Amino acid sequence: MNNDVEIIMGRLTLLFKRQSRTRYWLMIANDPYDQTYNVFFNSQRANERLQSVPLHKLANYDLADLETLMSTYQNSVGHHHKVKDTQTHFIIS
Repeated sequence: MNNDVEIIMGRLTLLFKRQSRTRYWLMIANDPYDQTYNVFFNSQRANERLQSVPLHKLANYDLADLETLMSTYQNSVGHHHKVKDTQTHFIIS
């Protein structure tokens, strides 16, 4: 599971540009047919189209493991980025 977080963090580092007037968020999509969770990086600049980039496919299809992965990710983000008042939101669809 830590390997999944490392993969996601590595890909996020390449995509996260810190551009002004831009929203960034992660989305986790439930794929019941393949029994996987898919993680997407979304960004949208003001008055522009949404960009969605697939980051990683989580092969372990267990909700408890997904919650642990999200908690590990949140702790990892807190240690890598020293930004005040940062909120982490997950959208699971």
